[in-house]
Amino acid sequence: MSAVDDALAVAQMRGDVLSGRARAIRERGHLTQAEVGRAVRATQSAVAQWEAGRRLPRGRLAVRYAAFLWELDQATREVP
Repeated sequence: MSAVDDALAVAQMRGDVLSGRARAIRERGHLTQAEVGRAVRATQSAVAQWEAGRRLPRGRLAVRYAAFLWELDQATREVP
């Protein structure tokens, strides 16, 4: 990914977090906050804070979380 791609992915992720969509994507994938945390190298409590909108991931962690959400969303999306 380029820096521009990273920035766009992070912007999308922030919108997903603030709208509650990030949690919905995680739940649709039947994953716990701890499992997501392990996948992106964060703690369960960090994922809980992100989903509650109290904090947002930053830097490379934000890029990893954005990529993780995108991939999970694509993998669990219902096909019409």
